[in-house]
Amino acid sequence: MEIIPFSHGIIGEMTENGAGLYYSTEVERLNIYTKYGVHFERTNILEVNPFYNSQNPGFKKTMGSVGIGVRKLILKNYFSNNMSIHFLMEYSIVNSIKELTKGKFNHINNRIISGISLQIPNGKLIKRYDFCFQTSDMISGVFLIRIHFIKKLFY
Repeated sequence: MEIIPFSHGIIGEMTENGAGLYYSTEVERLNIYTKYGVHFERTNILEVNPFYNSQNPGFKKTMGSVGIGVRKLILKNYFSNNMSIHFLMEYSIVNSIKELTKGKFNHINNRIISGISLQIPNGKLIKRYDFCFQTSDMISGVFLIRIHFIKKLFY
């Protein structure tokens, strides 16, 4: 019986007007992954307090996200023995955390992500950098950058 390689880790995401933090699991042989996390969206209006002379844009909304994606290998061992480049596609359900916990999924808020991923393995730790485009009405910005820190559980 063969053990299927499985990994999990943390994803940090930056968009035009916000940031996200996600937990991800991946089945490596199939290149299918899931992610769960939160995205924090800022307001565009600067709030100035004359007494403290501070500028704090604050957060407009905090959203929860549940997604599933697939990666397809494009180049392996091209730049170095360990580096590889993947094409990725992801579908996520994005809504306010209160709505997600109640099980209310609004299809208008769904998010489709596609992009290129550069993967640099180092033993059991994998670093991955994603450069993606997204479609979402709730999250501002079309372009996003992600940084993954993933740990392999089985070889």
